[in-house]
Amino acid sequence: MNKRTRLVVSLLFIVLIALSVAITQFYVNVPENQQKNNEQNEIANIISTNDSGISVFSDNSGNLGLSESGRVTAAAEWAELSFAGDSFCIASKKIRGNMLYGCIDYEGNVVVPLIYSEINNIVSDKYSLYTAVSASDGKCVVYNENFIPVFRNVWDSYEVSDGDFIFSDTHGRYVYSVYSDGLMFKRADVNGNILGKNYELSIISRVLLSKLTPSMIETMLGNAEKYMDYALTGNEENIKDITENNIRDFKKLFPDSESVSSKQLKSVPEIHIYSIKSRNDMPCYEVAVTAEIDIGYADRSGANHTYNGIYRSAIQFCGNSESTLKVLSGKFDDGDEFVIPETESYYGDGQVFMW
Repeated sequence: MNKRTRLVVSLLFIVLIALSVAITQFYVNVPENQQKNNEQNEIANIISTNDSGISVFSDNSGNLGLSESGRVTAAAEWAELSFAGDSFCIASKKIRGNMLYGCIDYEGNVVVPLIYSEINNIVSDKYSLYTAVSASDGKCVVYNENFIPVFRNVWDSYEVSDGDFIFSDTHGRYVYSVYSDGLMFKRADVNGNILGKNYELSIISRVLLSKLTPSMIETMLGNAEKYMDYALTGNEENIKDITENNIRDFKKLFPDSESVSSKQLKSVPEIHIYSIKSRNDMPCYEVAVTAEIDIGYADRSGANHTYNGIYRSAIQFCGNSESTLKVLSGKFDDGDEFVIPETESYYGDGQVFMW
């Protein structure tokens, strides 16, 4: 046998040894995994079966899985399984010591992550929703029967009253009635704060509510609050948050009146949202704020006075969803130049000056 032949034989021998080791390792390691899979796939008991022929089963360890006609479709790895909607199951398992809930399909794919402390079905007449309570902060996410989120909002609480669904968060309370194909926005009661002064807004117009969502309402009111802050204090940081380099479209109250020394908001008697003329086929809205404001100013003689007046502002928006909504402008009616009133009320000593 020459050197070349001996080299080839040696290489073949090394390859055979490597293959033998690999095969040995395979047969040593695989049975343990196969045993685990077999345990998960072993149908010890059928717990329940739905109208589609999908069954919840338990294995010998008491874990739950899904099967169809005796074939395992989702391995037995769940602590709880309950049918939900047309093609899903609410599922739970213990993760890092906590029992968490989510949702799987009939093949065992996770369609709602296991991050909730509970998932409940709430029913009104012929329509049902699923509310999932976050394990981290207790906030509630609402899903439809296909386990698609219904709202962009997360809620603090929910209830069913007289057939209506009512959802609440820190901003307000939103009522939905049920019709044959889903939900209809029925009423919004929202609260907010402008420069320390609280206000309340109620919307009951079905036409207006059909165009809005809770997130759109809260976004418009939040931007209106920032505009009012800017208009009265001149704080440009707030207005920069809501504009796209169009700060000139947002007017301060009496910006060029040399006699005005201060502007202090006293109350917000009224606030409303209206639908206005659309632009480029995009629906537009106006937030109208009625504000009671104390105006500090100097009269013709230079004496300081305070005038308490009612002023109205309008903040306009365009958009048909939370993602497309944009604030366009903000202004006060007759808010360019302060007119010194003919009757003065001087708050320093309660005297009334007239001329």
